[in-house]
Amino acid sequence: MIIHKSYKIKSCDDVELGLPRSSEKNPKLEFKLCWDDSRPVELLLVIIQGLGDDIFNPYLKLVMESLAKKHRAAILSPNYHNIGNRNQCGAKIDLDAFDMNLIEFFCKSNNISLPPDFRTSEYRRNAIFILQDFIKKQKQSGLCDSDFQLAVSATFFSARGEYQNFGVMPALDVLNALLWVQKNPPFKVEGGVESHEAEIPAVPPRVSSSSGAAASSSTASCAVSKPSPQNPRMSNSRTANPSAKSLPVIAAGESYGGYLASMCAKIAPWAVDGVINNSGGAKFIERMIGFGKEINYKMYPCTHHSFDHILLSLFDKTYWTTNPHSPYFFSNARRKIRYILEPRHLEIQAAYPKPIYVGYHSAKDYELPLKECVELYKIYQKLGFDATLHAVRYKKQIDGKFIKTLDHGLGIPFKALINKHLPEILEKLRRRHASPQNPRMSNSSPAENSPALAAARVSSRVSQARPAAKNSAANPPLLIPRSQNKSIAYPCDELLYTFSEKNHKMRLEISRI
Repeated sequence: MIIHKSYKIKSCDDVELGLPRSSEKNPKLEFKLCWDDSRPVELLLVIIQGLGDDIFNPYLKLVMESLAKKHRAAILSPNYHNIGNRNQCGAKIDLDAFDMNLIEFFCKSNNISLPPDFRTSEYRRNAIFILQDFIKKQKQSGLCDSDFQLAVSATFFSARGEYQNFGVMPALDVLNALLWVQKNPPFKVEGGVESHEAEIPAVPPRVSSSSGAAASSSTASCAVSKPSPQNPRMSNSRTANPSAKSLPVIAAGESYGGYLASMCAKIAPWAVDGVINNSGGAKFIERMIGFGKEINYKMYPCTHHSFDHILLSLFDKTYWTTNPHSPYFFSNARRKIRYILEPRHLEIQAAYPKPIYVGYHSAKDYELPLKECVELYKIYQKLGFDATLHAVRYKKQIDGKFIKTLDHGLGIPFKALINKHLPEILEKLRRRHASPQNPRMSNSSPAENSPALAAARVSSRVSQARPAAKNSAANPPLLIPRSQNKSIAYPCDELLYTFSEKNHKMRLEISRI
């Protein structure tokens, strides 16, 4: 039987801006989990919704059910920070101080009367319709061109009272939901035991103020659990189903969701084994952060809505600003940490377990250029990642079933995307962890080739080879040996961003270099 569960947990604060996580309607991170309880779970699949969608979409429920059945997966989907920032997700369009100043200036210049409580009344949004009526009369009187549209701005106020952080907090939310499920799995896992003996010690990169990051020359020993008399295969287990953290983890999404899947792999490469990314950018569109109105409200909106006589430029609520004197200044350092295509960061990530990447992108995606994605995947491959980019450039590549358009997203059905590439990613992971010549990290460090680690891998392969009740011995459930190094640091100009996992929760520390 298919099981659906909803959870609310504590997640992260905004470390960059020094703001506590607060929300009028939902102060906690909410996520949904779906699995088939008639058989053990063999996979954790994280579905990350893009802009204009959330976990309450009825179609998402159907997709989760189908994928859970087909792939023996537990499907996780979170309402990450500021996901409800579009109308269809419950966001409200209102006016902030900038928007009201703009309207007041136009009205004063044209002798248009506004209510005295314009700034404080909940009906201030009616000013848009006052202006609409004014322009209509001006056209009827021949005082302005018939095709004239007055450009004004307004703001999306998120359904949960949140704001646009962009990239960092949402990715931390996704990972925190994943880590919570790994710690508290409500589903059965094949074998029901943890592969402590298979944990891989990794050498953390050392970061200095002058050279960024460099690999440490020290070695690490392998922690091998001693079996207890009561359970020769498991020790020090505190959960009823402790092997959930050894299940393969695949993160998948489209557009902003695909970008966030790649961000999760960037800031926690030890936790994500594969990424399926449809049309997520290698960088991002800066106007989507919300401060485009500070530059030119007519040219850089997050999106817009056209009325008969009004062109409404819409912006996300955000604290980020282009003002270099503000503590909320969106500096180059804050920009760099959000880039997937940041060569120095990719070199640092390459010292960790390498996720498998599969991407799709259209040459007609003018706002998220294909050339950036091509450059990203070339760097991935150069650094030893298994990374495949499907670049769609020509109409002849449209088959009408899988690829349906050259527009952003390519019209690819999400379920079909997962069904196409999930099995091949799992097979690659199976080969990677089954071969003694091909350890988890392709460019292994000396510590990885230690005798203790070799023994751990042999023990892990023996554990994985035991046939389960519902699996053939030839195709045992895949368990992933996890790196013990769960911290990664990225230098970004004058700032050092350090992401770490402690007590099954992600943390971010920012220091000056």
